[in-house]
Amino acid sequence: MGIRFAGAALATFAVLSCHAPVQPTGLRGVKRQSLVHWQRLFDEVCSLVESHFYSSEKVAEVFVPAKEELRRELATVSQQTEFDAVIRKLLARLETSHTAWYPESDPKHYQLAGIFASHPAIKNLFAGRELSCWTLGAWMREIDGQWFFASVFPKGPAARAGILGGDELVSIDGEPYAGISSLSSQGRPVTVRLRRTADHPPFEVSLTPIRIHPTEEFLAATKASARVESVEGHSVASIRFWSYAGQEFHDLLEQAVSSAEWRNAEGLLWDLRDGWGGASPEYLNLFHERVPSYTRIDRAGNEFVWDTQWRKPVVMLVNGGVRSGKEILAYGFQKHGIGKIVGERTAGAVTAGSPFVLSDGSLLYLAVGAALIDGETLEGVGIEPDLVVPMDIRYRAGSDPQREAAQRLLVEMIEKQAFARD
Repeated sequence: MGIRFAGAALATFAVLSCHAPVQPTGLRGVKRQSLVHWQRLFDEVCSLVESHFYSSEKVAEVFVPAKEELRRELATVSQQTEFDAVIRKLLARLETSHTAWYPESDPKHYQLAGIFASHPAIKNLFAGRELSCWTLGAWMREIDGQWFFASVFPKGPAARAGILGGDELVSIDGEPYAGISSLSSQGRPVTVRLRRTADHPPFEVSLTPIRIHPTEEFLAATKASARVESVEGHSVASIRFWSYAGQEFHDLLEQAVSSAEWRNAEGLLWDLRDGWGGASPEYLNLFHERVPSYTRIDRAGNEFVWDTQWRKPVVMLVNGGVRSGKEILAYGFQKHGIGKIVGERTAGAVTAGSPFVLSDGSLLYLAVGAALIDGETLEGVGIEPDLVVPMDIRYRAGSDPQREAAQRLLVEMIEKQAFARD
Protein backbone atom coordinates (compact mmCIF):
# COMPACT_ATOMS: atom_id res chain seq x y z
CA MET A 1 0.00 0.00 0.00
CA GLY A 2 1.29 3.48 -0.82
CA ILE A 3 1.49 5.92 2.03
CA ARG A 4 0.59 9.58 1.94
CA PHE A 5 0.55 12.36 4.50
CA ALA A 6 -3.16 12.81 4.87
CA GLY A 7 -6.06 12.04 7.11
CA ALA A 8 -5.70 11.77 10.83
CA ALA A 9 -2.10 10.93 10.34
CA LEU A 10 0.13 9.05 7.99
CA ALA A 11 -2.60 7.36 6.05
CA THR A 12 -2.69 4.81 3.29
CA PHE A 13 -4.55 5.23 0.06
CA ALA A 14 -6.59 2.13 0.80
CA VAL A 15 -9.98 2.31 2.45
CA LEU A 16 -11.26 -1.23 2.51
CA SER A 17 -14.72 -2.62 3.01
CA CYS A 18 -14.80 -6.11 4.44
CA HIS A 19 -18.35 -6.74 3.25
CA ALA A 20 -20.74 -5.87 0.48
CA PRO A 21 -21.89 -2.25 0.00
CA VAL A 22 -23.48 -0.84 3.12
CA GLN A 23 -26.69 1.13 3.19
CA PRO A 24 -26.92 2.46 6.76
CA THR A 25 -30.39 3.44 7.86
CA GLY A 26 -29.55 5.48 10.93
CA LEU A 27 -27.66 5.59 14.17
CA ARG A 28 -27.25 2.13 15.56
CA GLY A 29 -26.46 3.44 19.04
CA VAL A 30 -30.22 3.66 19.65
CA LYS A 31 -31.02 0.29 18.19
CA ARG A 32 -30.94 -3.06 20.01
CA GLN A 33 -29.25 -5.93 18.22
CA SER A 34 -29.01 -9.68 18.78
CA LEU A 35 -25.98 -11.44 20.25
CA VAL A 36 -25.39 -13.00 16.83
CA HIS A 37 -25.00 -9.51 15.40
CA TRP A 38 -22.36 -8.56 17.98
CA GLN A 39 -20.49 -11.82 17.49
CA ARG A 40 -20.41 -11.34 13.72
CA LEU A 41 -19.15 -7.78 14.06
CA PHE A 42 -16.55 -8.87 16.61
CA ASP A 43 -15.29 -11.49 14.16
CA GLU A 44 -15.08 -8.88 11.39
CA VAL A 45 -12.89 -6.65 13.55
CA CYS A 46 -10.66 -9.55 14.55
CA SER A 47 -10.25 -10.69 10.95
CA LEU A 48 -9.22 -7.21 9.81
CA VAL A 49 -6.72 -6.79 12.63
CA GLU A 50 -5.18 -10.20 12.03
CA SER A 51 -4.92 -9.54 8.29
CA HIS A 52 -3.83 -5.90 8.20
CA PHE A 53 -2.29 -4.72 11.48
CA TYR A 54 1.33 -3.86 10.73
CA SER A 55 2.95 -6.08 13.39
CA SER A 56 2.22 -9.78 12.95
CA GLU A 57 4.27 -10.46 16.09
CA LYS A 58 2.05 -8.22 18.18
CA VAL A 59 -1.03 -9.83 16.72
CA ALA A 60 0.19 -13.29 17.73
CA GLU A 61 1.56 -12.35 21.13
CA VAL A 62 -1.02 -9.82 22.31
CA PHE A 63 -4.10 -9.63 20.14
CA VAL A 64 -5.01 -13.30 19.72
CA PRO A 65 -4.99 -14.05 23.49
CA ALA A 66 -6.96 -10.85 24.15
CA LYS A 67 -9.46 -11.82 21.47
CA GLU A 68 -10.26 -15.09 23.19
CA GLU A 69 -10.49 -13.41 26.57
CA LEU A 70 -12.82 -10.63 25.43
CA ARG A 71 -14.95 -12.88 23.27
CA ARG A 72 -16.39 -14.18 26.53
CA GLU A 73 -17.58 -10.68 27.43
CA LEU A 74 -19.79 -10.64 24.35
CA ALA A 75 -22.29 -12.86 26.16
CA THR A 76 -23.25 -9.88 28.32
CA VAL A 77 -23.51 -7.34 25.48
CA SER A 78 -27.02 -6.09 24.72
CA GLN A 79 -26.50 -2.63 23.20
CA GLN A 80 -24.10 -0.65 21.02
CA THR A 81 -22.30 1.18 23.82
CA GLU A 82 -21.45 -2.08 25.57
CA PHE A 83 -20.15 -3.58 22.34
CA ASP A 84 -18.10 -0.44 21.65
CA ALA A 85 -16.48 -0.79 25.07
CA VAL A 86 -15.47 -4.40 24.34
CA ILE A 87 -13.95 -3.51 20.96
CA ARG A 88 -12.07 -0.52 22.35
CA LYS A 89 -10.71 -2.65 25.17
CA LEU A 90 -9.58 -5.23 22.60
CA LEU A 91 -7.84 -2.66 20.39
CA ALA A 92 -6.23 -0.99 23.41
CA ARG A 93 -4.26 -4.17 24.05
CA LEU A 94 -2.24 -3.40 20.91
CA GLU A 95 -1.02 -0.14 22.50
CA THR A 96 -0.64 1.44 19.07
CA SER A 97 -1.81 4.73 17.62
CA HIS A 98 -4.17 4.93 14.63
CA THR A 99 -5.98 1.90 16.00
CA ALA A 100 -9.50 2.86 17.02
CA TRP A 101 -13.18 2.01 16.73
CA TYR A 102 -15.68 4.61 15.48
CA PRO A 103 -19.37 3.62 15.39
CA GLU A 104 -21.87 5.90 13.71
CA SER A 105 -22.77 7.54 17.03
CA ASP A 106 -19.21 8.89 17.38
CA PRO A 107 -18.47 12.30 15.81
CA LYS A 108 -15.02 10.99 14.87
CA HIS A 109 -16.72 8.46 12.57
CA TYR A 110 -17.77 11.37 10.36
CA GLN A 111 -14.55 13.31 10.83
CA LEU A 112 -12.49 10.35 9.66
CA ALA A 113 -14.89 9.70 6.78
CA GLY A 114 -14.58 13.36 5.83
CA ILE A 115 -10.81 13.04 5.64
CA PHE A 116 -11.19 10.14 3.19
CA ALA A 117 -14.34 11.51 1.52
CA SER A 118 -13.00 11.12 -2.03
CA HIS A 119 -12.35 7.39 -1.73
CA PRO A 120 -14.90 5.05 -3.41
CA ALA A 121 -15.51 3.02 -0.24
CA ILE A 122 -16.44 6.13 1.73
CA LYS A 123 -18.51 7.43 -1.16
CA ASN A 124 -20.36 4.13 -1.17
CA LEU A 125 -20.87 4.24 2.58
CA PHE A 126 -22.56 7.62 2.25
CA ALA A 127 -24.35 6.91 -1.02
CA GLY A 128 -27.73 8.61 -1.01
CA ARG A 129 -27.02 10.70 2.06
CA GLU A 130 -24.95 13.70 2.95
CA LEU A 131 -21.53 13.27 4.58
CA SER A 132 -22.22 15.58 7.47
CA CYS A 133 -23.08 15.40 11.14
CA TRP A 134 -24.60 17.45 13.91
CA THR A 135 -22.08 19.34 16.00
CA LEU A 136 -21.77 21.53 19.07
CA GLY A 137 -18.84 23.38 17.51
CA ALA A 138 -16.19 22.20 19.94
CA TRP A 139 -13.44 19.65 20.51
CA MET A 140 -14.71 17.35 23.26
CA ARG A 141 -12.64 15.25 25.62
CA GLU A 142 -13.78 12.51 28.01
CA ILE A 143 -11.93 12.32 31.34
CA ASP A 144 -12.88 9.70 33.93
CA GLY A 145 -16.36 9.33 32.49
CA GLN A 146 -17.03 13.08 32.32
CA TRP A 147 -17.20 15.12 29.11
CA PHE A 148 -15.48 18.49 28.81
CA PHE A 149 -15.23 21.21 26.20
CA ALA A 150 -11.48 20.94 25.64
CA SER A 151 -11.70 23.87 23.24
CA VAL A 152 -14.49 25.81 21.60
CA PHE A 153 -14.46 26.61 17.88
CA PRO A 154 -14.62 30.37 17.23
CA LYS A 155 -18.05 31.50 15.99
CA GLY A 156 -19.47 27.96 16.35
CA PRO A 157 -22.70 27.02 18.19
CA ALA A 158 -20.97 26.52 21.57
CA ALA A 159 -19.12 29.82 21.30
CA ARG A 160 -22.32 31.66 20.39
CA ALA A 161 -24.02 30.11 23.43
CA GLY A 162 -21.28 31.44 25.74
CA ILE A 163 -19.68 28.05 26.48
CA LEU A 164 -16.02 28.27 27.48
CA GLY A 165 -13.09 25.91 27.22
CA GLY A 166 -13.01 23.75 30.33
CA ASP A 167 -16.77 23.65 30.89
CA GLU A 168 -18.11 20.23 31.86
CA LEU A 169 -20.96 18.95 29.71
CA VAL A 170 -23.34 17.49 32.29
CA SER A 171 -26.27 16.69 30.00
CA ILE A 172 -28.16 17.59 26.84
CA ASP A 173 -31.95 17.81 27.16
CA GLY A 174 -31.65 16.04 30.50
CA GLU A 175 -29.74 13.03 29.17
CA PRO A 176 -26.01 12.19 29.40
CA TYR A 177 -23.99 13.17 26.36
CA ALA A 178 -24.01 10.31 23.82
CA GLY A 179 -22.28 11.76 20.79
CA ILE A 180 -24.24 12.33 17.60
CA SER A 181 -27.45 10.85 18.99
CA SER A 182 -27.57 13.68 21.58
CA LEU A 183 -27.54 16.29 18.83
CA SER A 184 -29.98 14.97 16.22
CA SER A 185 -32.53 17.68 16.97
CA GLN A 186 -33.13 18.57 13.31
CA GLY A 187 -31.82 22.09 13.91
CA ARG A 188 -33.94 22.77 16.98
CA PRO A 189 -32.39 24.24 20.15
CA VAL A 190 -31.26 21.85 22.87
CA THR A 191 -30.76 22.55 26.55
CA VAL A 192 -27.13 22.08 27.53
CA ARG A 193 -26.41 21.68 31.23
CA LEU A 194 -22.90 22.81 32.16
CA ARG A 195 -20.62 23.04 35.17
CA ARG A 196 -17.99 25.80 34.94
CA THR A 197 -16.23 25.14 38.23
CA ALA A 198 -16.03 21.90 40.19
CA ASP A 199 -17.47 23.40 43.39
CA HIS A 200 -20.43 25.27 41.88
CA PRO A 201 -23.84 23.97 40.77
CA PRO A 202 -24.53 23.41 37.06
CA PHE A 203 -26.31 25.95 34.89
CA GLU A 204 -28.11 25.71 31.57
CA VAL A 205 -27.77 27.36 28.17
CA SER A 206 -29.75 26.95 24.98
CA LEU A 207 -27.75 25.87 21.94
CA THR A 208 -28.75 25.02 18.39
CA PRO A 209 -26.51 22.32 16.87
CA ILE A 210 -25.58 22.70 13.22
CA ARG A 211 -25.17 20.01 10.59
CA ILE A 212 -22.02 20.38 8.54
CA HIS A 213 -19.31 18.42 6.74
CA PRO A 214 -16.59 17.92 9.40
CA THR A 215 -13.80 19.19 7.15
CA GLU A 216 -15.77 22.35 6.44
CA GLU A 217 -16.27 22.83 10.18
CA PHE A 218 -12.54 22.49 10.90
CA LEU A 219 -11.66 24.87 8.06
CA ALA A 220 -14.17 27.46 9.29
CA ALA A 221 -12.85 27.17 12.86
CA THR A 222 -9.24 27.65 11.76
CA LYS A 223 -10.14 30.61 9.54
CA ALA A 224 -12.07 32.22 12.40
CA SER A 225 -9.16 31.67 14.80
CA ALA A 226 -6.70 33.70 12.69
CA ARG A 227 -6.09 37.13 14.14
CA VAL A 228 -3.53 39.82 14.93
CA GLU A 229 -3.54 41.28 18.43
CA SER A 230 -1.40 43.47 20.63
CA VAL A 231 0.60 41.60 23.27
CA GLU A 232 2.72 43.72 25.61
CA GLY A 233 2.91 46.40 22.95
CA HIS A 234 3.85 44.03 20.14
CA SER A 235 1.76 42.92 17.17
CA VAL A 236 1.28 39.13 17.31
CA ALA A 237 -0.44 36.96 14.69
CA SER A 238 -1.97 33.63 15.67
CA ILE A 239 -3.89 30.76 14.12
CA ARG A 240 -5.12 27.38 15.43
CA PHE A 241 -5.48 24.08 13.57
CA TRP A 242 -7.81 21.41 14.94
CA SER A 243 -7.14 19.43 11.78
CA TYR A 244 -4.31 19.58 9.26
CA ALA A 245 -5.72 16.88 7.02
CA GLY A 246 -5.36 18.42 3.59
CA GLN A 247 -3.58 21.14 1.65
CA GLU A 248 -6.61 23.39 2.07
CA PHE A 249 -5.74 23.78 5.76
CA HIS A 250 -2.18 24.88 5.10
CA ASP A 251 -3.47 27.20 2.39
CA LEU A 252 -5.18 29.19 5.15
CA LEU A 253 -1.83 29.78 6.84
CA GLU A 254 -0.08 30.68 3.59
CA GLN A 255 -2.84 33.13 2.69
CA ALA A 256 -2.67 34.75 6.12
CA VAL A 257 1.12 35.08 5.97
CA SER A 258 0.83 36.82 2.59
CA SER A 259 -1.97 39.14 3.71
CA ALA A 260 -1.56 42.85 4.37
CA GLU A 261 -2.96 42.39 7.90
CA TRP A 262 -0.22 39.92 8.87
CA ARG A 263 2.61 41.70 7.05
CA ASN A 264 3.19 44.09 9.95
CA ALA A 265 2.89 41.44 12.66
CA GLU A 266 6.11 40.94 14.60
CA GLY A 267 5.63 37.31 15.62
CA LEU A 268 3.49 34.23 14.97
CA LEU A 269 1.78 31.84 17.38
CA TRP A 270 1.16 28.54 15.51
CA ASP A 271 -1.32 26.52 17.59
CA LEU A 272 -1.57 22.81 16.72
CA ARG A 273 -3.22 21.56 19.91
CA ASP A 274 -5.79 18.75 19.77
CA GLY A 275 -7.69 17.35 16.81
CA TRP A 276 -6.44 15.38 13.81
CA GLY A 277 -3.02 15.27 12.19
CA GLY A 278 -2.54 14.94 8.47
CA ALA A 279 0.11 17.61 7.89
CA SER A 280 2.81 17.10 5.28
CA PRO A 281 6.44 17.73 6.32
CA GLU A 282 6.85 20.09 3.36
CA TYR A 283 4.62 22.62 5.12
CA LEU A 284 7.72 23.65 7.09
CA ASN A 285 9.00 25.23 3.87
CA LEU A 286 6.86 28.22 4.82
CA PHE A 287 9.66 29.19 7.23
CA HIS A 288 12.52 28.82 4.73
CA GLU A 289 14.21 32.23 4.70
CA ARG A 290 16.14 31.67 1.47
CA VAL A 291 13.04 31.95 -0.69
CA PRO A 292 13.17 35.49 -2.20
CA SER A 293 10.42 38.04 -1.75
CA TYR A 294 8.96 40.00 -4.68
CA THR A 295 8.21 43.73 -4.72
CA ARG A 296 6.44 45.42 -7.62
CA ILE A 297 6.76 49.20 -7.96
CA ASP A 298 4.37 51.08 -10.23
CA ARG A 299 5.11 54.35 -12.07
CA ALA A 300 3.80 56.38 -9.14
CA GLY A 301 6.30 54.75 -6.83
CA ASN A 302 3.76 52.60 -4.97
CA GLU A 303 5.22 49.33 -3.72
CA PHE A 304 3.34 46.02 -3.69
CA VAL A 305 5.13 43.29 -1.73
CA TRP A 306 4.53 39.59 -2.31
CA ASP A 307 6.25 37.43 0.28
CA THR A 308 5.05 33.88 0.85
CA GLN A 309 7.49 33.16 3.69
CA TRP A 310 7.33 33.81 7.42
CA ARG A 311 10.69 35.33 8.38
CA LYS A 312 9.96 36.54 11.92
CA PRO A 313 9.89 34.83 15.35
CA VAL A 314 7.44 31.93 15.67
CA VAL A 315 6.26 29.80 18.59
CA MET A 316 4.42 26.49 18.16
CA LEU A 317 1.82 25.38 20.71
CA VAL A 318 1.39 21.63 21.33
CA ASN A 319 -0.20 19.27 23.84
CA GLY A 320 -0.95 15.58 24.29
CA GLY A 321 -3.61 15.82 21.60
CA VAL A 322 -1.06 16.68 18.90
CA ARG A 323 -0.51 13.55 16.87
CA SER A 324 0.76 12.10 13.65
CA GLY A 325 1.42 14.60 10.85
CA LYS A 326 1.32 17.46 13.33
CA GLU A 327 3.98 15.69 15.40
CA ILE A 328 6.17 15.41 12.32
CA LEU A 329 5.87 19.18 11.91
CA ALA A 330 6.85 19.63 15.56
CA TYR A 331 9.81 17.27 15.09
CA GLY A 332 11.18 19.18 12.10
CA PHE A 333 10.35 22.57 13.64
CA GLN A 334 12.42 21.74 16.72
CA LYS A 335 15.22 19.84 14.98
CA HIS A 336 15.95 22.67 12.57
CA GLY A 337 15.57 25.48 15.09
CA ILE A 338 12.73 27.21 13.28
CA GLY A 339 11.28 28.49 16.55
CA LYS A 340 10.33 27.42 20.05
CA ILE A 341 7.70 24.88 21.14
CA VAL A 342 5.47 25.48 24.18
CA GLY A 343 2.97 23.20 25.94
CA GLU A 344 2.99 19.49 26.75
CA ARG A 345 4.64 16.46 25.17
CA THR A 346 2.84 15.37 22.02
CA ALA A 347 0.95 12.08 21.78
CA GLY A 348 3.70 9.91 20.30
CA ALA A 349 1.19 8.71 17.72
CA VAL A 350 3.03 8.30 14.42
CA THR A 351 2.15 5.19 12.40
CA ALA A 352 0.55 4.69 8.99
CA GLY A 353 -3.18 4.29 9.44
CA SER A 354 -6.02 3.14 7.21
CA PRO A 355 -9.81 3.06 7.82
CA PHE A 356 -11.90 -0.03 7.11
CA VAL A 357 -15.66 0.00 6.60
CA LEU A 358 -17.55 -2.74 8.45
CA SER A 359 -20.85 -4.36 7.58
CA ASP A 360 -22.86 -2.14 9.97
CA GLY A 361 -21.26 1.06 8.65
CA SER A 362 -18.84 1.49 11.55
CA LEU A 363 -15.24 2.46 10.86
CA LEU A 364 -12.20 0.61 12.13
CA TYR A 365 -9.06 2.72 12.01
CA LEU A 366 -6.01 0.49 11.93
CA ALA A 367 -2.24 0.97 11.99
CA VAL A 368 -1.07 -0.81 8.85
CA GLY A 369 2.54 0.35 8.84
CA ALA A 370 5.29 1.61 11.11
CA ALA A 371 6.80 5.05 10.40
CA LEU A 372 10.32 6.42 10.69
CA ILE A 373 10.95 10.17 10.62
CA ASP A 374 14.51 10.92 9.54
CA GLY A 375 15.21 7.36 10.65
CA GLU A 376 13.72 7.96 14.11
CA THR A 377 10.66 6.41 15.74
CA LEU A 378 8.21 8.91 17.20
CA GLU A 379 5.52 6.33 18.01
CA GLY A 380 5.30 6.08 21.79
CA VAL A 381 7.87 8.86 22.17
CA GLY A 382 6.40 12.20 21.06
CA ILE A 383 8.02 15.64 21.07
CA GLU A 384 9.02 17.35 24.32
CA PRO A 385 8.41 21.13 24.16
CA ASP A 386 11.21 23.62 24.74
CA LEU A 387 9.02 25.18 27.43
CA VAL A 388 6.79 22.70 29.26
CA VAL A 389 3.52 24.21 30.50
CA PRO A 390 1.06 21.66 31.95
CA MET A 391 -2.62 22.49 31.66
CA ASP A 392 -5.63 20.74 33.14
CA ILE A 393 -8.39 21.46 30.65
CA ARG A 394 -11.14 20.93 33.26
CA TYR A 395 -13.00 23.83 34.89
CA ARG A 396 -10.68 26.54 33.59
CA ALA A 397 -13.43 28.98 32.57
CA GLY A 398 -11.80 29.72 29.23
CA SER A 399 -8.35 30.51 30.65
CA ASP A 400 -5.37 29.26 28.65
CA PRO A 401 -2.06 29.29 30.54
CA GLN A 402 -0.28 27.55 27.67
CA ARG A 403 -1.22 30.27 25.21
CA GLU A 404 -0.29 32.97 27.72
CA ALA A 405 3.15 31.38 28.26
CA ALA A 406 3.64 31.09 24.50
CA GLN A 407 2.79 34.76 24.06
CA ARG A 408 5.30 35.80 26.73
CA LEU A 409 8.03 33.71 25.11
CA LEU A 410 7.18 35.11 21.69
CA VAL A 411 7.46 38.67 22.98
CA GLU A 412 10.91 37.83 24.39
CA MET A 413 11.95 36.46 20.99
CA ILE A 414 10.62 39.56 19.21
CA GLU A 415 12.50 41.90 21.52
CA LYS A 416 15.68 39.85 21.30
CA GLN A 417 15.54 39.97 17.50
CA ALA A 418 14.95 43.74 17.57
CA PHE A 419 17.91 44.22 19.94
CA ALA A 420 20.13 42.12 17.65
CA ARG A 421 19.21 44.32 14.66
CA ASP A 422 20.03 47.47 16.61
